[in-house]
Amino acid sequence: MEHKAKAIIIGRKKESGQYGAFVAIFDMNDPHKSGQAPREIIDFLGCRNVKIKGFDLKFMIGGADIVINDIEKLEIEDKDMRVTITGKQKK
Repeated sequence: MEHKAKAIIIGRKKESGQYGAFVAIFDMNDPHKSGQAPREIIDFLGCRNVKIKGFDLKFMIGGADIVINDIEKLEIEDKDMRVTITGKQKK
């Protein structure tokens, strides 16, 4: 499914003893510095892995999250407990 976003944060979550992932969608770059809430959060409970294709990204050591800025196109697919994130960034 295609989403509109300027930046996303990808992170791991644990809920009810089950691991999963989330994708937080933002309308600004470097959302981890802004303190603003995401426009949308997509949860993937029970997913086994997240594959990221076509992006340059930042891995945030302190929070163990991944930040992707300057997004032009974003597609997120959840199939068989595997999440695939693809898209395009401004160069």
